[in-house]
Amino acid sequence: MEACSSTDAALREATCKSYPNSGGTAIYKPTGLLHDFGENNKMYFGLLSGSYQKNIAGGILRRNMSSFADEVNPQTGVFQAGVAGVVANIDRLRLIGFNGSQYNDCGWITDGPISGKTDPSICSMWGNPVGEMMFETMRYFGGATGAHSLYDYGSGAKDSSDPLNLSKPDWVSPYAAKPNGGGYQHCARPVMTVLSDINPSYDTKIPGSRYQSSVALNADALTGFNVANEVQAIGAAEGIHGKSFFIGQSNSTNANGAPSVKTVEDLSWVRGLSPQEPSKEGSYYSAGRIPLRRQQRRFRQCQGQEPVDDLLGGHRLSAAADSVSGRQWSVRDDLSLRQVRDGLQHRSHALRADRPDRGLLRGPDRQHRHGRSERQHQRWAALRGVPHQLRGRGARRRP
Repeated sequence: MEACSSTDAALREATCKSYPNSGGTAIYKPTGLLHDFGENNKMYFGLLSGSYQKNIAGGILRRNMSSFADEVNPQTGVFQAGVAGVVANIDRLRLIGFNGSQYNDCGWITDGPISGKTDPSICSMWGNPVGEMMFETMRYFGGATGAHSLYDYGSGAKDSSDPLNLSKPDWVSPYAAKPNGGGYQHCARPVMTVLSDINPSYDTKIPGSRYQSSVALNADALTGFNVANEVQAIGAAEGIHGKSFFIGQSNSTNANGAPSVKTVEDLSWVRGLSPQEPSKEGSYYSAGRIPLRRQQRRFRQCQGQEPVDDLLGGHRLSAAADSVSGRQWSVRDDLSLRQVRDGLQHRSHALRADRPDRGLLRGPDRQHRHGRSERQHQRWAALRGVPHQLRGRGARRRP
């Protein structure tokens, strides 16, 4: 099938772009947002996704913030085979361990969450630790020099082997000076776009967690962040504490794997989202990351840098949106706190964020001579910004 005809203009859609083909007959290729804003370096892109080896922990950097133009042949529009970029890594994401009728190592599990298994990666197609992937992206933008030890994997991992062969480059801090850093201007605003399944799971391995002590920040710019304190403050401000909800767990002792009614005294203890995944330890810790963003904003203002914007499903989140948004951890421009609270009460849903094949880091945008960024001149729908990283995992079945 020819997506963009090189001979019949009537068959070409507006997204078809002409490439010069070294002076021969022009070649037309279908393009998208990466092409529109990456080939001309109006924005720079990176990628962070979940992993198969550490399927219930954090995320792994697949592509440092860089020019998307490096991934496309400028003469033909064909993706460069030798570049382990955003497109190549997304293309490599796939189901593994499935023989056509069942998973080889991970059948129906009835004795508890896979976090209790000696090797959770036997169920590598499960796990959506969105809060941890968002935290890892904040560390990347905040100047950390490498992957968090809880989320990282070593040699021989499933991700690095056939048929996946996903990349795992050394971290290059976007705002650090070259040659060791990316050298992006401090006034270029970083943006995190999160693509995900609706329910996060296994995402409480973050500094300050109620469920795991002594999780290090490993990023000087983020010093002082405590996710439990921040999520607790959200629960108090939104009138959640002291009320009853359908949820898998609401304190240290009442986890029962069922979406039953439980009293929530402290939102930072809540995990096991109802009704779909009460046993899978998904939390509201993604919401607690917004104060970290504000803290990073203060740091960046001191350094002349911009704060991180969040985008879920392509919509910009206002500050309050990064809390327990209603119905589904929401893509919204302005969601009232009452809607947030009611959404928790009715469904106890959480954030749309991701699995090993989703999540997009968009990077610093180009600057004008007079100090204004390209972003200030291009009000491009909800995608305003720059470094950009993908995170998540693709569609997958649940045990």
